Amino acid sequence: MDHLAADRQRVRANELKELLQLEQEEFFNVFEMVPQTAQDIYFQKLSSGVVKTAIVSSEDDLVDKDMQTEDLGAEDKFNQAPDDQVGSQYEQ
Repeated sequence: MDHLAADRQRVRANELKELLQLEQEEFFNVFEMVPQTAQDIYFQKLSSGVVKTAIVSSEDDLVDKDMQTEDLGAEDKFNQAPDDQVGSQYEQ
């Protein structure tokens, strides 16, 4: 059955070759690539992990501002909630 199908395809291909006559052959490059800018290359290196960003703070932009309210301060609190009591509280 495969030989019969292959013969039919060959016959059909020959028929189509006779019907289609190209007057002139054209050759062109299918692969066209847009030129990359320096920024494109940098972002590509960032996404691939070749270049990694780092943030360094020198606190040069730290500015003190006067406020009209008094500082309330901060007070540390401690809270303890064991797992068995927290789970049973929601199950009821």
